[in-house]
Amino acid sequence: GKVPLDLASVEAPSING
Repeated sequence: GKVPLDLASVEAPSING
């Protein structure tokens, strides 16, 4: 993901995929 809520998953599928 690339949104602030996704900082822990920048390299993984997350809130914005």
